[in-house]
Amino acid sequence: MISQLTVFLANEKGRLAAACRTLADADINMKALFIADTADFGIVRIFCDTPKRAVEVLGQAGFRASLTPVIAVSVEDAPGTLADLLGFCQGASMNIEYGYCFCTADGKAVDVLKIEGDGAEAVLAEASPFWLRKRFTALTLLSPIENGSAHQSGARLSRRALGFALALLLALPLGAPARAFADVRGTDEILGASVEARGLPAVACPNVTASFALVMDDEGTVLFSRGALERSHIASITKIMTAIVALDSGAPLDSTVTVSQEAASVGESSASLWAGDTLTLEAALAGLMIPSGNDAAIAIAETLGEGMKTDDSQTANEAFVAAMNAKAAELGMTETLFSNPHGLDIGTYDNEMYSCARDVALMSAYAMGNETFRSIVSKESAQITVTRADGKPQVIDLQSTDRLLGTYEGACGIKTGYTEAAGNSFAGACDRGDGLLYAIVLGSPSEDARFQDTETLFNWVYDNRVSYALAHSPETVASAADGGAEVPLIARVSHSAWPDRTVAATFADPSAAVEVFAPEGNVSQEIVAEELTGSVAAGDVVGVANFYQGNELVASQDLIACEDSPAPGFLEGIGIWWNRLWGNDAPAPTEVVNETPLIYSKSSSREDHQSVAAIAAGVSDDAPADGAPSGAGAGAADAANE
Repeated sequence: MISQLTVFLANEKGRLAAACRTLADADINMKALFIADTADFGIVRIFCDTPKRAVEVLGQAGFRASLTPVIAVSVEDAPGTLADLLGFCQGASMNIEYGYCFCTADGKAVDVLKIEGDGAEAVLAEASPFWLRKRFTALTLLSPIENGSAHQSGARLSRRALGFALALLLALPLGAPARAFADVRGTDEILGASVEARGLPAVACPNVTASFALVMDDEGTVLFSRGALERSHIASITKIMTAIVALDSGAPLDSTVTVSQEAASVGESSASLWAGDTLTLEAALAGLMIPSGNDAAIAIAETLGEGMKTDDSQTANEAFVAAMNAKAAELGMTETLFSNPHGLDIGTYDNEMYSCARDVALMSAYAMGNETFRSIVSKESAQITVTRADGKPQVIDLQSTDRLLGTYEGACGIKTGYTEAAGNSFAGACDRGDGLLYAIVLGSPSEDARFQDTETLFNWVYDNRVSYALAHSPETVASAADGGAEVPLIARVSHSAWPDRTVAATFADPSAAVEVFAPEGNVSQEIVAEELTGSVAAGDVVGVANFYQGNELVASQDLIACEDSPAPGFLEGIGIWWNRLWGNDAPAPTEVVNETPLIYSKSSSREDHQSVAAIAAGVSDDAPADGAPSGAGAGAADAANE
């Protein structure tokens, strides 16, 4: 494997030049560079002599960079070698996530492949003799580029190769769907089991860019997660806990909050408070949550913290932060530590602090149970009145940092967050009348991406909550029990008294459906038929159909006879008895006609699958099912700690 340096860049003039200059100033030598561009951001893939150091240098300069292990294969620069390589990979069941190729000056070509899973390098290396026997150039796996040198000369890419790569990049179309650069990972979890373990296709999973993500329903069920317990900075999402402690303190909403000089001068995002201002606690909470006021955070902590001090050595702010951590422990937030009430993590506030997507979800759900909190965070804008130090009232206009309010159906909060350490993050809530959903995204590559990731998570849940029709029969039958109406034929039920007759059966409710969450798995059925011995009348119950998703029973429907079926007459009965005495005329078996179409198949793709809802309803539809909006921008965040 070799280390590919991956850098997300805002689609702004000079950003690529700035990144390259940063590497040059650090004396880091690039060997090859590849760019994919969209309307909103670019992704740059680089080979360089010291990739680990490059990540550190770029991170310090404010760029988002990471290392990706890829395989580079040297082949003959001739028609068909790439096709042969890919054919071999297919035969070895290797899933190629992406790749790119270029020529070198020595008549060779280099094929760079990102292959899912481990072990691909060993398989390719062992295949070299086979390739030689086939008169192909031997596969030379290029060694990792480390410590300023490559172990094999083939890893040193020529200037011609770099020029070729750049020419390729310039030919790439602009405005390609940005979601192509989001990802679905085998380690992502759906309902507690990894995507890989569930064997789900990519179309069954949300396609998000965030480093850590989670979506949870109002019952606390985590529907999707990525690194849910991995610690991360959360920036201004911290203010959710500040509001919780304030609201749980018992202080009246009309009690007075005083703004100190420290509060007024904290910097970054603010509610436009000045030293000496006074305002109600309710107004301070609005200033805290709507524009993400760091000044309001300290003012609340200093005011309420006075009554929370446990000894004289404690400051009011320290007492308040201690209460925040105590509340976190009470809520089961085991991977969380707060060090201040606003979430800034720079300068004097650069102390140990962290949380994780799971803990943020728990905190968000608790906060949204408070009507005052919910009312505040659901506002796109608001006005508060403060009393200035000179005694004069001042009305302050507040504008929410939550861009989903008023633009995404059901969005009702909660809190954005950004610092360089935290990246672009968001804790979102959505309610469309069927219960709250919470979506947490931490470390999205841009301000736009954090909201698009959130929409994708919400869309994924809503699109996968489907009404699955129980009747999916290719045949219909006229039912006397329904006045002769055509109904789905579910089964032909065995009648033990007859050797050659069955009873046509349908559901008691032919239009019955069950609400299921599609990624939990496909639906199966079990038909349990009654032992029919005598006369059967149309409408009689002749069995039951049980439906399962996984091992869970999700629905049942009685089977009813569509027709009268009299028992054999006396002479007919004797004849049937005699024949059976000699081993003949056994009853016709029950035949199940109803089908349970797959909601997802392992071969489903984003290009050719039917939508989840359409499949569940038995209707053909070519629309994609993931509901992910296109255009995940990755522009630079414009408001620190917002």
